[in-house]
Order: sequence, then structure tokens, then C-alpha cells
Amino acid sequence: MKKHIKAAAAALIALLTVAGIITGLFLTVGTSGRPTLDVIYVQAEKALWPAIAPLLQTAEPSMQSSYVSPDGSLTLTIDDTLYFRLEADAAPFYAAGFQDADIGTLDVFTYLGSFESERIGFHAAMGHFNIALNAREVSVGTAMVEWAQDPAANDKDVVFVLDPEPLIAAGVDPEKVEGWAYADVPVMQGNKTVQAKKFLKAFNPV
Repeated sequence: MKKHIKAAAAALIALLTVAGIITGLFLTVGTSGRPTLDVIYVQAEKALWPAIAPLLQTAEPSMQSSYVSPDGSLTLTIDDTLYFRLEADAAPFYAAGFQDADIGTLDVFTYLGSFESERIGFHAAMGHFNIALNAREVSVGTAMVEWAQDPAANDKDVVFVLDPEPLIAAGVDPEKVEGWAYADVPVMQGNKTVQAKKFLKAFNPV
């Protein structure tokens, strides 16, 4: 009788173990076979402060940590909940032809986003994590803040990325915007990598 009880207990433990492994695989890999956003989210959060703290000149998130670029062209604010606010100076874009008759300046020069898994991505070509601003997920048409996975091995620790399309639609000549590079950037769209034009400004404080 005891042998039967022990055998039944062993079988139950084995069944629970297998179930746990299978559940763990689905939590980690997901039904598509690709790593879930949670894995990227954890790694991105771990890498964020080592890369961005030198810009904000603070060792850890505070109630409100801000960075103003030396040329005054942008301001980044991050609070202790990791809520991002990126404000771009409108002057270079007005000088390049921006007309705000049909579009609000707040919409195209102020970018907001909380640190949520669906907003977080990984730019493998640059070794950067990124957060999508003014959008629910990383896509071709979003503004982003990117930070290096390994600042010591990267010559672009932090990169600010703006979507040029609303600005071009408002009259901006992208080739005439001073202080911002205008270039093709590889970005993920669904399951494939595509090239998208972006305004870029990179910093390497580490």
C-alpha cells in the first residue's frame, strides 16, 4: 500500500514539474516562439540608469531629474516612476520652414511616455534599448529615447530620435534643420526590419 502511495506521489510531483516547466516556457518564450517583451523590459530597465545617469547628473531616479542639452535644443525629464518627457526646441524647425497653422506645437515638440513593456524595444544594430514616446508601442512612426546596453563599449550612449513626418507635413525641410542629423534608421515593424527616416541627436557622456 505504501509503495502505491509513494508511486502516486512521485507521479503527481513529476506531473506538476512538467506543468511548471511548460508554463515557464510560455511565460518566457511566448506562443510565437520569440522572447516576450518582459525579458527586454527587465534588461532595458537594468541598463537605463548606467547609461543615462551621467546626462541627468544623478546616481538614481529622483522626484524629477532633468537634462538640458548644451545647445538648448532639447530637455529630457524623467521622474522616479520612470515617466519620460522629451521637449525639443522648436526654433531650428521654424528656421527650416515649420508652419503651425494646422498642427499644434505641443504635439510635435513634446513627447511623453511611461516605462511600460509594450513601449520598450531593442535596437540590435546599435546595441540600444529604446522607449517609444507619444505612442503605445515601438513602430516606424514614433519618437524615441535610446540608451546603450553597454555604455563602455558604445560610442553613442544616449540617442534622441524624432519622427520627421509630422514636421515635414508642417513645412519643414529636413535637410535644413540645424543641430539634428537626418538619416535612415533600421527599426522593427512587426517581424521585420525596415528603414525609416528619423531626426537624431546622440550623446556619449560615459
